Amino acid sequence: MPTRRSRPVAGAAPSAVRGPAWRALRAVTTTGWAVACAAVVLGAAAGVLRFAELSMLAVGCVVVLAAAVVTVAYRPRLGAEIEVVPGRVRRGEAAVASVTIRNLAERSSGALRVRVPHGEEATETHLRSLRGSTRRTIALPLPTARRGVLRVGPVQVGRTDPFGLLSRSQQVGEPAVVRVHPVVYPLTPLVSARSSSPDGLSVDSRTEGGVTFHALREYVPGDDLRHVHWRSSARAGTLLVRRYVDPSEPVTTVLLDTRAYAYPSGASGEAGFDAAVDVAASVLLASARLRFPVRLHTTGHVRVAGRGGRGDGQIVLDVLAGVEWDAAMPAAGRSRPSTSGSGRGDRDPGDASTRPDDALAAAVRGLGRGGIGTLTLVTGGMDIGQVAVVASAASWFEHVIAVRVGAAGAAAGTGAGAGPVPWSVTTGGERLRVLDLADAAALVPAWPATPTGRVR
Repeated sequence: MPTRRSRPVAGAAPSAVRGPAWRALRAVTTTGWAVACAAVVLGAAAGVLRFAELSMLAVGCVVVLAAAVVTVAYRPRLGAEIEVVPGRVRRGEAAVASVTIRNLAERSSGALRVRVPHGEEATETHLRSLRGSTRRTIALPLPTARRGVLRVGPVQVGRTDPFGLLSRSQQVGEPAVVRVHPVVYPLTPLVSARSSSPDGLSVDSRTEGGVTFHALREYVPGDDLRHVHWRSSARAGTLLVRRYVDPSEPVTTVLLDTRAYAYPSGASGEAGFDAAVDVAASVLLASARLRFPVRLHTTGHVRVAGRGGRGDGQIVLDVLAGVEWDAAMPAAGRSRPSTSGSGRGDRDPGDASTRPDDALAAAVRGLGRGGIGTLTLVTGGMDIGQVAVVASAASWFEHVIAVRVGAAGAAAGTGAGAGPVPWSVTTGGERLRVLDLADAAALVPAWPATPTGRVR
């Protein structure tokens, strides 16, 4: 009974449809195809011209190809494991990927070419033959100069003959991930006079120097003797002082501007955006480390809220490690070609994609009107309209700070000076403070909170 030939499945990979023959053809390198073509041409020329020398050369090419086939025909059974130590690092810190290659068969594997992709790059190394049931570990340093989520692997193991005519590779192991966190600078959170839960904070989280009595503690040199509780000290046999704290709960909200429009184009823009992420991380971690509530919003619709838990800081850093700017918005200095024939790149005011302020205004409206504590806008220095947009939320929060990273550097390039340029304006009866910084490191001296938590 005749059988019907099955048709290839639509959308299937070519290697799956065409079988081993297709995979064999893909294993031939450019050099291998050149040698094969040379063998055919030399063989044909020898038959036409009757030159024995050409026949010998053609036979030599065929022998080399046969030797290459014998070399790479065996496909070893291999396994791989990737371990990244540590799995989370700050930008610029060292991270190493430990790649272990296992020979699962009893037979020797032959020489191997190991390629480990990490991000958009890859590291390639060569191993000598692995004996049966043995392993070998390779340590590869990972690039951590840029913030991001770096995917390491899976491992690609290949075999090549000595002449480079054939090459076969196989993918083994599961990929690993290393998160390169932004750099965090030490800051003091701004204290809010309003609180949603003033008595729910731990003892270590409260700010010293308030007017509310909290507990007694042992005297340490430098304490005000007027705070000594003499009756309790007499009973305890040691000096005890009253501890006064500020029971307010500084809820910190950070709005990170991820519009490419707010940053320069090219490498300087990428560095400026990384500096803006550093600023956002520093402001959030200042509160999260003290178990204060934090909120992170971005113009790219990222939302993270922490209620003062122990792991809030780690969650915020993990999210900020993967934040990227919105490439849909035109970068500063870029515009769409004009269709009016004027030769300038004018933007169409009716096109929402060319009005990047809409994304920032929508993000500000998404903060809600029930804000408590501090709002910090972190943006670049290329857009002059951010402060006016965020000023609309000044009456919703106790403190509103706009940090423009790169604005002071741009001013220095025009001769206006460098360094942090803090200034403030009054809007709606509330104080809006603007900090123009050359880089993220300038945030520490410009930050308005003192070590006691008070606002300068």
